[in-house]
Order: sequence, then structure tokens, then C-alpha cells
Amino acid sequence: MLDTTRDSREPRDPAGTGEGARTFARDLRLALAREHLDLAADGSEDDEALDPGRFVDVLTERAAALDAWHDGGRRGPRPPGRLREHRAERLPLFTRLWATPVYRLLDDPDGRPLRMRLKKTF
Repeated sequence: MLDTTRDSREPRDPAGTGEGARTFARDLRLALAREHLDLAADGSEDDEALDPGRFVDVLTERAAALDAWHDGGRRGPRPPGRLREHRAERLPLFTRLWATPVYRLLDDPDGRPLRMRLKKTF
């Protein structure tokens, strides 16, 4: 998808590349942020998610608060948000020894076939 419509809201060029922010991507990100962070649906709290740095801070704060609420026995009012920190399970050494090579052989995040991966091409 190619969105050519520049967004006039600040920050206008968050990456500093001169390309500028685009409306579709930003509106989609804001809609998802409203849903997952329990921000106001009318957009009145969009300043929490417009600036990328502040958005990451809010994500971290809300996830930490919700984790603490769950860890504390779910006492008191539930904090806003629906995001929690992902805590990956540490696999035993034996499992890592056989699973890591198999995973690296079978999975490619770019979706390349094995022949292209072996040639290190795309």
C-alpha cells in the first residue's frame, strides 16, 4: 500500500528523513493504541501516542502497571490497558542444543527458500 497523503499533525517528520508522516499509517497506529492502551475513542488522548518516544513510554508504563496488578493478586481497580510484558520461557540446555539448529534451518523471517538462504541472496 502506498499512502501519499502527508499528515499535518506533529511530529510531521518523526524519523527525520524528510519523508514526513503519512495519514493512513498514523491513523492505524493511533486506532490500535486507543484499543490496546484504553485511550479515549474520540482521539482526545492521542497526544499520548502521536510522539513515538512518548508512545513507547506509555506502552511500558501501562504494561508494567498491569503486570504488577496481576502479580499482586488482582486487588484494587484494574489499570488501563491490555498489554503485558512478554516473558519468554527459558528452555533447558538439551532442548536448545537440538532446537536452535532445526529452527535456523527451517525458519527464515524473510520467507526465502532454503536455496536462497544458503546462497545468502534474497
